[in-house]
Amino acid sequence: MRSPAATLVNLIVIIHAFLSCGLTVFSVIAPYWYDLWPELGNGGLFVYCFEDECKTLSGSVYHFIHVTRGFMIMAAAGNFLGFFVLAAATKCRRKRRIIQRVGSSFVLLGGIFAFVSLATFTVRCTDLPFLPAGLFSYSYSYVLGWVAGAVSTITGAVSFAFPLPKKCHKTENMVQPRSAPSTDETGLDRNESV
Repeated sequence: MRSPAATLVNLIVIIHAFLSCGLTVFSVIAPYWYDLWPELGNGGLFVYCFEDECKTLSGSVYHFIHVTRGFMIMAAAGNFLGFFVLAAATKCRRKRRIIQRVGSSFVLLGGIFAFVSLATFTVRCTDLPFLPAGLFSYSYSYVLGWVAGAVSTITGAVSFAFPLPKKCHKTENMVQPRSAPSTDETGLDRNESV
């Protein structure tokens, strides 16, 4: 029998997987990973603005920016796929525990990818020539990336710790193949003998 606790935990996991996906996407596209002091400009993974002039980071950008972008995009994709796979596990069907584990793995990998990306950026951001030492600080998009990584990792771990039950309760909507109707056009049951 499906316990209410398992249903509640699964619902919370699905909501948090969606939340971590949204936070990761917002963190990637927002140009506020760092601020230059005093009010000189700001920048993100794709664009930086200095004294009211914005430029796209491309071509000659340092390799660690490409690594950071790539891992953050993989984190968003992992969270996105995990959300849909975990939502598919809520239907009462065979192999639903396996489906839940696959979704949990995607979400957990999304968190790990976010942590790798953010750690790379943290260590290497002082190599950028337009970020003079002591004159920059991390901004809210960067912090949201860390929050998304933490939410994603905890969500994946909780989903692994509280698996859905193998069997469904008889009142749940069980996905079963359709069977032929037992009556013919006259309304008589075909299985009854005359």
